[in-house]
Amino acid sequence: MSGLNISIVVHGAQDKHFNNTMRSVLMQTDHKVEVIVINPEDADISAYLTQLKENGIASSATAIQSETKGGLLNAAFKAAKAPYIIYLDNENQEIQIKHGALEIFFLEMEYNGNAGMIYTDYELIDNNTVKEIHLLKHHIGRVRDNQDFGKVFMFRKEALEKVGFADESFKFNTLYDLRLKISEQY
Repeated sequence: MSGLNISIVVHGAQDKHFNNTMRSVLMQTDHKVEVIVINPEDADISAYLTQLKENGIASSATAIQSETKGGLLNAAFKAAKAPYIIYLDNENQEIQIKHGALEIFFLEMEYNGNAGMIYTDYELIDNNTVKEIHLLKHHIGRVRDNQDFGKVFMFRKEALEKVGFADESFKFNTLYDLRLKISEQY
């Protein structure tokens, strides 16, 4: 084992979405993490790598490129060295994780050894209004009734390997398909 607890996958972009997402990642110091940046040519990540190192976070960045979202996710998930992978879907929206959130995710996965993934409720902030988005907290069986798959996932890497990762042929709903496949196995 590499000594890493969690791999964090984020989209690189030269805008506030990436910058604010990376700031929230920098606050996470409780675990040994690595950061995998998808399409990093869109962002200057060198400053963040320096900050991660200065904050004592064991980190690395990996340049991942593909023409499909499934290809991007698969390359990032396969490159991850940690047993748990957090995916922050900051491609089109700003995602910020609060300090201590990784600890909660980590403990939840450790406590529920048969969980293949967890995902979060979230707050949608638009035009200075906040709307709480509640996803299913517990579920039995299939999740076909809920296609809102959220923006923050924690996957057990072995679960991704077991289901064969994401289907790279899908143009849409890649995460939904992945969520269905994992929910059928776990």
